[in-house]
Amino acid sequence: MSKSYALQFFTIILLILSCDSSDEGYLKEKIVGNWDNELYVSENPDAQEQKLFIENYNFSNDGEYERITSVYDVNEEFLGFSKIISGTFEVNGNKILFTTSEFFTSNGLDYPETKMELREQNEIGVDPTEKNIFTLEFNESFNIVRLYPECPFYAVCVGPAELTKIDQ
Repeated sequence: MSKSYALQFFTIILLILSCDSSDEGYLKEKIVGNWDNELYVSENPDAQEQKLFIENYNFSNDGEYERITSVYDVNEEFLGFSKIISGTFEVNGNKILFTTSEFFTSNGLDYPETKMELREQNEIGVDPTEKNIFTLEFNESFNIVRLYPECPFYAVCVGPAELTKIDQ
């Protein structure tokens, strides 16, 4: 009788351990693809007109990512590119770790019309050891993911970014 319980116990432990290791691969598989986050932002607190910033995230199978921010006016006319960030990502459990290798940004007054112009004019140095960690939270259909930033105890942090999958 005790051998039966021991066998059941070890079987349950083996199943739990195998589920944990496959979850990482499963969540990484679910994050791979193109995602959008739309933000309406007023660049000046006194300004009546807001701009639409669309952040497009592209996560590849090989662990690389690129985040491109495009800017539109209230009529959804393209104004240009605001930011390009690229690097690598790792999924560990329900955490995603970003390491940035490139960071390009506009001056906020004018937006380059092409990604190449933005890259040529506005590189910002990055610390390759800096890592950003977020908690992943998917909806049931895996077409929306929330990225909750890790926030130190006394820091003022923003809420999660909500990304919608655009390549179903």
